[in-house]
Amino acid sequence: MKGIGIINLVYVHHGDYHPLDFRVYAPADDGKTKNDYFRGMLRQPFEEKGIQAQTILFDNGYAAAENLKFIHRLGKLFVTNLKENRFVSLGQEQGYINLQQIEWTPEPLQYGIAVKIEEVPFKVQLFKVVATNGDIEWVITNRAPG
Repeated sequence: MKGIGIINLVYVHHGDYHPLDFRVYAPADDGKTKNDYFRGMLRQPFEEKGIQAQTILFDNGYAAAENLKFIHRLGKLFVTNLKENRFVSLGQEQGYINLQQIEWTPEPLQYGIAVKIEEVPFKVQLFKVVATNGDIEWVITNRAPG
């Protein structure tokens, strides 16, 4: 059985949830990708409705370079997770490596490390979050440390 692909945008303010937009994901009908919908849904509240939210949270399905650049151009902070197969660069002299190849010492585990993601012109702060059961999440933000 095939499900309905619905993409939601929700504004959370002081514990209250306010639905702002939704789209039915139907690429066969309109040729749009989920990332096209994502950017379109963000454009309207910030550019047309004047929503004052400063931070945008979303899952790794929307962590594409175009989306990260779009949010950054809006002047907003983002927090999202990356799939474990992503590659990052720790510095200009180094090439891109898989997230799992990074050696983590206590300080970067606490504060994160600045990395470059391919096709993104600014650095992001990367965190390795290890759950008590050993599961690992890779979280990035464009918020500068400190």
